[in-house]
Amino acid sequence: MASSARALLRRAGWSPDREIDVAPVVDRLLGLGYPVFPSLEQFLKEFYGLVVRSEDGTKAITFDLESVQHQTDAEFCREYAAEIGRPLTPVGTHSHMVVMIDAHGGFWGSFDLDYGYKGDDIEQAVRSILIDPPRLFDRRLPD
Repeated sequence: MASSARALLRRAGWSPDREIDVAPVVDRLLGLGYPVFPSLEQFLKEFYGLVVRSEDGTKAITFDLESVQHQTDAEFCREYAAEIGRPLTPVGTHSHMVVMIDAHGGFWGSFDLDYGYKGDDIEQAVRSILIDPPRLFDRRLPD
């Protein structure tokens, strides 16, 4: 039986009351040229520093800046944001994919110039990336 996205998040150390100090992370993001917005700050408080693994442990999403810094830059995010009409900031990685959050709390994934929507919230994003990954990126926003 496959785990739910919430179960994978809990196994990684998340709980609904998890809250860490993200001031240093926010300062680093701003220094790197990324926008900071309320949905990003709330996400970071709950999930920053976690490594969420698939049920079999072969795939993972890592929520940290070290992995992000090596796989993208602010210019890519600005280009994606201009196309979708929402600010985007990277929050983690999955293999060679950068995971980003938008100002509405939606999640996106990108491989260099290719990107797409991964879900309305963290559970949908985890499900989309680790449990039931799609074959192609979908750049359309949900209705």
